Formats: sequence, structure tokens, C-alpha cells
Amino acid sequence: MPRALSIGSRLALRYTAAMAVTTTIFAGAVYQQVAHRINREASLLLEVQLRDLVDAYESQAREHPRDHVLRWMREHVDISVAHSDPDLGLGLELLDASGASLVAGGSLARAELPLSQALLDGRIQASMRAVNLSDRFAHLAAAAPVSGGFIRVAIDTTRYAGNVASVRRIFAVSLPIVLALTAAAGWYLATQSLRPIAAINATARRISGSNLRESVPVVGTGDELDELAVTLNDMLARIQEGVDRMHRFNANAAHQLRTPLAAIRSEVEVTLERLRTPDEYRAALTDVLGDVRRLADAVDAMLRLARSEEGLTAEQLEPVEIAPLLAEVVEFFSPLAPERGVELGCGPLSPGRVLGERSWLDQLFANLVSNALQYAGDGGRVEVSSAPCDGGIEVRVADTGKGIDPEQLDTIFERFARVEGERSRGFGLGLPIAREIARAHGGRIEVASEPGAGTCFSVWLPVMPAAAGEPA
Repeated sequence: MPRALSIGSRLALRYTAAMAVTTTIFAGAVYQQVAHRINREASLLLEVQLRDLVDAYESQAREHPRDHVLRWMREHVDISVAHSDPDLGLGLELLDASGASLVAGGSLARAELPLSQALLDGRIQASMRAVNLSDRFAHLAAAAPVSGGFIRVAIDTTRYAGNVASVRRIFAVSLPIVLALTAAAGWYLATQSLRPIAAINATARRISGSNLRESVPVVGTGDELDELAVTLNDMLARIQEGVDRMHRFNANAAHQLRTPLAAIRSEVEVTLERLRTPDEYRAALTDVLGDVRRLADAVDAMLRLARSEEGLTAEQLEPVEIAPLLAEVVEFFSPLAPERGVELGCGPLSPGRVLGERSWLDQLFANLVSNALQYAGDGGRVEVSSAPCDGGIEVRVADTGKGIDPEQLDTIFERFARVEGERSRGFGLGLPIAREIARAHGGRIEVASEPGAGTCFSVWLPVMPAAAGEPA
């Protein structure tokens, strides 16, 4: 299979083809104009020669008898032809009223050309036409009436045809040269313009799964190729961030799963060291079951996190009223709050409809409320509220616990990340799941905390436009 032409070569060929078409059209138009002007020049020269001869003849006819006028005409024809440029091929002729030749010289000598019948009848006052008087190029002959007859003048168009041919030869020689230079210039310009693409290709070849820190060079011209380089660099940065996050996730997941697996292994090994009573086996299996459930919870949390990262499908989207959903979440956790010595209540709940998945949104706010109840502390309070904000709705879950160290706020949404001290229980997947669900709905989640004063999680979600007849 033949190798395809490079982009630079194709651009150069297209540029050359466009230039060839444009130049050919331009050259054709110029040639037509030049040829017209040259032919017009020949016609003007013939008209001047004819007018001068007619004026001179009429002057002689008014002052002298006809015999004298004929002698003058013969002498004038001989002198004019003798002194004219040989390349002009001048021809002069005097004809009587019937069109018969009386005096002729130059190229019209013995030409015996008939006059136009319209000119003989007096229907026109002058005529001009091309006639064949030589083997190479036609002559241009013009005739006009005078006293007692007609006068005809002819000139050879060889010189003018030669001028037109010279223009044609100039275009025939110059056009290939111009196109060759155009092709070379087009190839050079295309190569220079596409040089950043070569740098992008070289960088792309060096990039691999273990080497994502390469960056495409940005020339700084601000053109489309620079924009492409910036876009690719941003994409590489996002890929690198994703790979780093995946590596951290794998390492953290292995670390988190290793502890319950080690506990299960140790429990089983200790139980199998000797024979046990049924009660002892039951107690050992109960401990193992607790660890297995803990592992299952961790796996379920990781699966929910993976699904939330994939985003929502069109089939999952439906209008969800936020205020009733928050009320249901608070009602669900109400029996658990007194057990932990925490007061759970609702603040103002503004109406708002979100396009999303109800079960996902329920999981989002349930994770936040559960997290707040866990760390609000004995005698603390957790409050859930919502209000319009920035064209959407903001849901706030605030607790009066010990708060989070400012240095750890940036890490609480990392997978398996857990705050030191009292907030170190669980697998550390609740908040990452909540953040991914908010992102899947086009929203965001933020946290504000002050040590000793409590923590507040704020979730912003875009709302659907109000239906007709409903308040916005």
C-alpha cells in the first residue's frame, strides 16, 4: 500500500492547486485585455490613416479638377507607401462610385477587394473588416466615401499579432515558474506551520503509562496549535492525576482490606489449633462473620464509589424534590441520634427540584448526616437545612463537634482518608462517595470547620426551572 502524503505535502499541493487556478484565471483575463487593447490600437491607427487621407483628398477635390486630383492621389499613395514601416504593410486605394479601383498602392495593389454593398448603397458611412492579403496574418481594411468614390486603407496585423503572441509566450513561460515557486513556498510555509505538530508527535511517543509527566511544548503564538498543546497538557495532567489517584486508591484499599483479612486468618488459625466446644466455634464464627461483614461493607462502598464516578445515564434522571428528601433522611436517622446523645433537627428547607437519581441523592445526604452524627459528640447537635444559592440550592449539614484540623481539610475527601483522632473510624469512603454523587449531578460539596466549634458540609446542586404556574 503506498504511503499516504503528509499533511504538509497535502497542504502544499492544495495551495499550489488553488494558486494555479487563481493565476490561470488572472493570466487569462490579463491576456484577453492586452489582446483587446493591441487589436484596438491597430483599429485606431487604421482609422487615423483613413481619416487623414479622406481629409486630404476632399481638400484636393475642392480646389482642383479631377485629373489633377488623380495625379495627386497616385503621388500621395506612392510617397505614403514608400515612407511607411514595411512591417505595417500599408495599403491605399481610391475607388470610383461603383467600387472599381482607380488608384492603388502598397498591400492593396492588385488586391481587387469588393466594397461592402451597404457602403456602396450609402446605408453606412464607413466599414472595417479583416481581409486576406498575405499568407501569414490577415490585413485590416477600412473604407469611407469621398467625393465621386471611396477611399480604402489597409494595414498588416502581423506586428500586432506578434505582440499578442509575445504576451502569450510570457504567460506560458512564467506560469510554470510561478507555480513551481508557489509549490516550494507552500511546502516551506506548511512545514514551518506544522512544526509544532511534529513536537506533539515526538512528545506523544515518549508518553507511556509510567511516564505521564511529559508536556507538549507551547510556542507562545496563541494560535490553534498552541491551544491544542495547552489542551493536551491539561489532558495529560488530568490523566496523571487520575493515575496517581488510582495508585493511592489501590494502596489504600489493600491496606484497609489487609487488616480484616488478617484478623479473619488469625481467628481461623487460632480456632483450628485444637478442638473446640460448640460454643467456642460459634463465638469464633461470630467474630469471623463480623469481619466478613466489614469487608463486604468496604467492597460495597468501593462499588458505589466506582458507579458514582461513572456518572448518571439518561435513564436514571428524574425530577427530585430536595425538601421532602431531606426530611425523609432526617426522619430515618432520628431514632439513632438519641442513642449517641446527639440532637438531630431540621432548619429551614427551601423547595427545589433537582434532575437526578433519587437513591443517589439519598445516599449523598445520608452519608453526610451519618458522618455528622458520628462526630458531633455527646450532647452535640446536627442540623440539616437548605436555601437558594447562585441559581441552585445549597444543602447544609452542620454539627457542633470538635471540628477538623485545618491542615487535614484538604484530605478528607480522599479515598480511605480518615482524620486523626476521633474521626478515624470507618473506611473513609463516605465523603468521597458523597463528593462523586454531587459531581455526577453537576454540583459540588465543600466543607468549613473550626476546631472546637464544629463542622459544616455544604452541597450545591443545580435546580430545574419552575414549572408553569409554580413559584420560581
